[in-house]
Amino acid sequence: MKMLLREGEGMAGSGDSTVIVGVKLDPASRELLTWALVKVAQPGDTVIALHILDNNEIVDREGKSSLLSLVKAFDNVLAVYEGFCNLKQVGFCFVM
Repeated sequence: MKMLLREGEGMAGSGDSTVIVGVKLDPASRELLTWALVKVAQPGDTVIALHILDNNEIVDREGKSSLLSLVKAFDNVLAVYEGFCNLKQVGFCFVM
């Protein structure tokens, strides 16, 4: 399930709002995040890409932690958005 939430004083597009996008490591999430950055976020806004961990993502089948590899994977995927956010003057962060 994907989600998009925009909250804040500047909902009419004046900036200073927070846009929260629920993400996974899949093409649909990247498409939603791209759409939110291009169509929803305004200069001065902050976009938060939010991923909720489930137990299968934290521990692999052998009981070893896979959290570090997951963080690296998201970091690689989301790094492509940093330059665009800088150009658009939008704050961007990832929360897991």
